[in-house]
Amino acid sequence: MPADAVPENTLSIANRGTQHFVAYPIPTYRGETAAKDQWVNWGWYVPTPTADAWALLQLAGRSLTPHALERRPLPAQWRALIEPAIAGWPAWARAVITMTTTHGAIAPHPVFELEPQRLYDQRIVLVGDCAHLASPITGSGARMAFADALALAAALQVATDLDNASHYYAELRHPQVAAIVAQGQRFGAAWRALNREDATDN
Repeated sequence: MPADAVPENTLSIANRGTQHFVAYPIPTYRGETAAKDQWVNWGWYVPTPTADAWALLQLAGRSLTPHALERRPLPAQWRALIEPAIAGWPAWARAVITMTTTHGAIAPHPVFELEPQRLYDQRIVLVGDCAHLASPITGSGARMAFADALALAAALQVATDLDNASHYYAELRHPQVAAIVAQGQRFGAAWRALNREDATDN
């Protein structure tokens, strides 16, 4: 995006009914953060029935892996979802969406959540996304992975052997991980309830 069209805030947020929009500048491939043209990452949270969500991942007879970016031209089923709804967002959000559909790439991203039953077994320790998944709305994905790494390092420093280190790591992280996943689940439940109320009112 042209630098003068990028949202001013480090993190810009807009809400409309049960939908939620976030956008934030990111460095270019060259690591620039004050370039003539700025890159922006964004997310548009839309409550979607499961069948409709999976239909968005089917393109031209193939199954699209979640997270895979699709560039121009924008697939018809995505355009049908996005274009009618653009008008209701603030000017900065409309600019982000329009620029992306013209020049960038978009990926539908089902939200998965996972609270682990355990974080280690014998000599295997789980960290990062393979250990837990929280809704992106918690803003905790990378933070949780960093916290895992720090906790594992601390456990290895104080424990007498690997088994004790693994146990200590799990004791440190499991309650914190469970709390973050539960936070995302509470948000999702409230969001679904609002969506049901909107459907009833309409």
